[in-house]
Amino acid sequence: MMRVLLLLACLAIPLATHAQAQTEPVLRTDFEKTSAIPGQPLLFRVTVLVPTWMPKPPVFPSFEVPNVIVRLPSRASGPTSERIDGETWSGVSRLYRLYPMVPGTFEIPAGTIKVTYSDPESSQPVETELSTNAFSLTGEIPDGAENLDPFLAAKLVKLERTVEGETENLAAGDALKITTRISVSGVSPMFVPPVTDQLAVDGLSVYPSDPVISEKEDRGLLSGQRTEKMSIVAEFAGEYEMPELKLSWYNLDSGSVETVSAPAITFAVTGSTPDTPPEPEPIDWRNLVFQAALLILGVFLLVLLGRKLIPLVKENISRRKQAYLVSEPHAFRQLKNSIDAQSLDRVLRTFQIWRQFYASPSANIDDRHFEAVLAAIGSRHYSKSNGADPKAADENWQKMTLDVQKLRHDIRKNKRRVRQRPLPELNPSSQA
Repeated sequence: MMRVLLLLACLAIPLATHAQAQTEPVLRTDFEKTSAIPGQPLLFRVTVLVPTWMPKPPVFPSFEVPNVIVRLPSRASGPTSERIDGETWSGVSRLYRLYPMVPGTFEIPAGTIKVTYSDPESSQPVETELSTNAFSLTGEIPDGAENLDPFLAAKLVKLERTVEGETENLAAGDALKITTRISVSGVSPMFVPPVTDQLAVDGLSVYPSDPVISEKEDRGLLSGQRTEKMSIVAEFAGEYEMPELKLSWYNLDSGSVETVSAPAITFAVTGSTPDTPPEPEPIDWRNLVFQAALLILGVFLLVLLGRKLIPLVKENISRRKQAYLVSEPHAFRQLKNSIDAQSLDRVLRTFQIWRQFYASPSANIDDRHFEAVLAAIGSRHYSKSNGADPKAADENWQKMTLDVQKLRHDIRKNKRRVRQRPLPELNPSSQA
């Protein structure tokens, strides 16, 4: 009996595990054909299935890599369903079109898909991530088209070139606008190579514009146009020819290489041919050497002169500075700074120094008012009530500033009056 129970338990374990595993989302990919002609699509389908439903659409990767164009066709994503273990699972399927741009093998890395689905037991949203496997695709050149450079494969290719403007009676400096249009079917116009980028004609200046690409899709069939425009300007008179344009391509329907062309464009330009520019005069090396020698000599003289002048200039500056330090303006500035600093000791010292400049009897200094203000400040400074009334102290210092300025003004005015007074007669008795 015990052996039977153990056998039943062993059988129940994998069955329970299998049932539990079936509640997780399922990821499937389909990539049957792995090689294509450059410019032709390869179909890669990704399908996500869940046991319930998805409250949010899954977030798919882009699978973009260099030299591979990834496109999503119209209605690339759509709902799907599948029966798994007798139950209907719902899901979303997405179709990718992968276009190899050049020959070669390209590795597509694994992609992550974010899936949100309803839990079968609680109906609560559950978020999880699924990963695709890495895979590769190949761009292959078909037999017989190995020498096509650049390579272009399509069902139909047309090449036409038009000229805007008259090609007759052109004068030097006139411009022509040339439009080249390549129409393709069975391939995106992105794969059409440039056909006018190497155009060069002597005597013509070429000014190309950026190419314009227009694409359309009809039931999965791509088609479109590549338009290249340029302006050409004739530099001088003459006969010109824009060479014939040719473009070789591989026909997907016939499996052969074909060539389309646009005829050459010829035109004449009248008018005077520009004069040949005069030849440059030969270089006078002797004159250049002489000028260089003069320049070197001038620099040497400036350096020599500077060595002698700089000490003299420094000495003159020092002498002027010393003269200013013992002058009346400097003494008066020191006195003003002492008053502004409200330093009584400095005021007494600097006032005596400044007063020495007007010690002559002709100065006629009347500094009694200044002395009175100074005495008031000194009395307050040395009294016990110093600092009791700061407003009155500030007013005394302001009065001192005004008094010293007025005193200086009066002294200078008195000295000018003395200088302007006429000298006495040398011999006053002669007038008698």
